[in-house]
Amino acid sequence: MNEIHIIELLVTIAFILYVVSFIIANRNVQTHIKIAVVAFILDIYATFIMFTISEKIDFNIHTILSLVAIGLFCIQAFLGLLKLKEIHIIFAKWIFLPVWVLSFFSGFIHIPNIATFFTG
Repeated sequence: MNEIHIIELLVTIAFILYVVSFIIANRNVQTHIKIAVVAFILDIYATFIMFTISEKIDFNIHTILSLVAIGLFCIQAFLGLLKLKEIHIIFAKWIFLPVWVLSFFSGFIHIPNIATFFTG
């Protein structure tokens, strides 16, 4: 499995975990936090791999959205730590998750040779 496949696997798992974390947030706060943190760690690791395999950093829409999404997660976590529940929910639903989803899908346009990506 090459680095691109690893990155896509990591961010796909992170995407699923972010969504699960959002869905269960009101039912189980501790599990919500744990799942969100694991998703964030996977997200950061995938981003780290992207930067280490790049010969040069290309500040395209995907890179910018990815870095903004990481910053937004930090704000999201801070709002949660301050127990600002209403703002935390609104921020997650209308700011963090939409930007992260745009970042996730914008990554597909930057995969080299997209035709062979899924076939290996």
